[in-house]
Amino acid sequence: MAVDQKRLNFRIPTILYDKLVKVASKRGCNLSEVVRDMLDRQLCVESLKADEDMIREYIKAEIDNTLAGYMDRIIAINVKSAIASASSWILSGRTIERFVPPHLQEEYHEAMNESHKGAYAYISTSDVSVNDIKDGSWINKKKK
Repeated sequence: MAVDQKRLNFRIPTILYDKLVKVASKRGCNLSEVVRDMLDRQLCVESLKADEDMIREYIKAEIDNTLAGYMDRIIAINVKSAIASASSWILSGRTIERFVPPHLQEEYHEAMNESHKGAYAYISTSDVSVNDIKDGSWINKKKK
């Protein structure tokens, strides 16, 4: 089947011409065939790159749309958790101040400060096991 063709004339550097001659020699074909094949391959690559960018944008939009509702819910849950945690901390302190004799409150404040440091260490550490929590060794683990 004959393919409609157009003639194209252009100049190329001698070094590039010599490379094309070597490729044509290895393939056992003429320069025109080599140039047509290389142009066709490069145009395919360019087309794939454009398709890849379009697909990447589509996937990103789908992920963003899917996660949007979940992210709002996760943020709301975290805010509620932070409020509950802060309320618990404040209630604990006020309870101790009201019901624990003043001479014992210093020990309580030390324990609260130690637990605060431990909680920060726990949040900052990624490799805490149940045994670490039981024996308290996770408090001294370094953030990784």
